[in-house]
Amino acid sequence: MILPGALERTLEPYSSFLLSLGLREDSNPRRMPWGSGQTLGSKFLFAMVHIVINFCSRANSTMASSPSSFSCSPNGGRYSSISDQNTLSRTESSSLSSLPPSTAKSMARLLAPDLQRGLLMALMAMDHVALGLNTWQHGTNIDGEMDGVIVRRWNFATAYIVRTLTHLCAPGFTFLLGMGIVFLSQSRTRLDRTEKWLREVLESHLLELDKRSGTVEGERAAIASSLSWHVHNILLVVLSVITIWWNIWLSDNHGHCRVETGLSDDSVSAQFIPSSQHPLLNIWFWYVASEHVMSNFPPMAWLSFAILGLVYGRVLSARKWTISGIAIGHISTGIVFSIVFVLTRLLRLGNLSEDCLHTPVQQHQAATENPYLASPASFFYIVKYPPDVAFWAFTMAINLFLLAADIAEEDIW
Repeated sequence: MILPGALERTLEPYSSFLLSLGLREDSNPRRMPWGSGQTLGSKFLFAMVHIVINFCSRANSTMASSPSSFSCSPNGGRYSSISDQNTLSRTESSSLSSLPPSTAKSMARLLAPDLQRGLLMALMAMDHVALGLNTWQHGTNIDGEMDGVIVRRWNFATAYIVRTLTHLCAPGFTFLLGMGIVFLSQSRTRLDRTEKWLREVLESHLLELDKRSGTVEGERAAIASSLSWHVHNILLVVLSVITIWWNIWLSDNHGHCRVETGLSDDSVSAQFIPSSQHPLLNIWFWYVASEHVMSNFPPMAWLSFAILGLVYGRVLSARKWTISGIAIGHISTGIVFSIVFVLTRLLRLGNLSEDCLHTPVQQHQAATENPYLASPASFFYIVKYPPDVAFWAFTMAINLFLLAADIAEEDIW
């Protein structure tokens, strides 16, 4: 059997091995003897397995010198600790110790965000399966979790808990999307070496002209870069607060309910008609459910979570963090969001459900009492369409606590 030239060159390093198996003739290296039909197939299969193993070992040994080399791991990629983006996981550090930081960064994949996405997908599946099978009515409030909807009775306990956990999905995915944008932009920037090369050339020539001046300018540049990083993060946080508060500012009744609007199904559905009749503005800022358009998640209403994800990604990628530092940071930030949520209940600010709780428990309260403190269901009731500040604080706190748990689990394993 005549071998193609390309295959012959590929098998050339394994000539002695194939010769020992009887799969190649020394007198005519381009011919394969047929020999016994019963043993040729097994010999050839064993030879191919040996070649693949050697090829993978050679690829791993040359990976440091070739950024385009691929991984021979089962899934083609590697996971990295969220606390160390400049190295690979500890289980693979021995075989890849010669990798430069840039190559390691491009190969490593953070595990904790993927664990979080998997958990959120499982929670979302629980709620959507119940909705598809019509196991129970959808929502913590039987009539819907929307701006201006009167709450007259709650869903039963299991449905209420599952639906509350499902509230973590949309903000969690959007938050991780913002984080992913930061890491994607940084990885694309590392691939483009033209700007880096040009900057290095210019800096080297300028420093040669005046080394002392170059040192001073370098220190000033470092200070300016650090200051710019902090200022940008502060501006992003402020923008995140503004973009969640405008869901209340754009509400027709600014988050307050009128009891007479909840007397019939027709009047309830009429509350969801946006103030603006322009279709392009409707789908961007308001919940829309019409004959031709269904927009449950207007992008501008959920922008705040993506902006927080940008801040999160910028902080994670700013430096090399320890596991304890990352965990403490997540827990501390989660506590801050928890305090904000409690304040929305106590101060009755940042809610799209003011004067909307009219369950039997609230009927026994005085007019001056806080309706959110009447029962646990009232306290944890949050409006999702569109998200209010209470929803924003509650879901971000739980997502950050879960991320901290994912990071701790990652460190244990």
